[in-house]
Amino acid sequence: MRFEADWLEVHRETLPSAQFPVRRSFSMLHLSDFHVSEKVPFSLVEEAIELGLSEKPDICFLTGDFITSKLSGIEFDRYREVLSKLSDIVPTFACLGNHDGGKWSGSNYGYPTAEKVEAMLKDTKISLLRNRRQVIYIKGQPIALVGLGDIWADRCFPDKCLGKISTTRSP
Repeated sequence: MRFEADWLEVHRETLPSAQFPVRRSFSMLHLSDFHVSEKVPFSLVEEAIELGLSEKPDICFLTGDFITSKLSGIEFDRYREVLSKLSDIVPTFACLGNHDGGKWSGSNYGYPTAEKVEAMLKDTKISLLRNRRQVIYIKGQPIALVGLGDIWADRCFPDKCLGKISTTRSP
């Protein structure tokens, strides 16, 4: 919170083709732990999104802790505006973190449920993967996505989404 609040860093990784076989290469953007708060302004989240989009990703993943504490309605409106810059350009999928609402968050300084963050993601057309799997197609090839719920909120149920996945297209 004190030392990493304005630390943005780009890492490029190439997944080994023997373990992750694909017919055509594609790029993924992974952004995580925005922790919007008085220490982390929206401008920094916007900078991270712009930096990520400059890499020309085919898909984006946001992995939780969108907020650190409660936000006002105006702040959620601003957040929707910021996240829409991402989801308007690239298919975007998300999972929630322990700060986004739930048992742990509610007993500390946040929301007792993730309803507000969930609504924000829905409004920005970001698909929430909570204990859910989904097959999507990138450059004509099936990619199986799986997202779990927050374990700290007692919402993590891997048995609901970690079975065999069919990649056959429906007619």
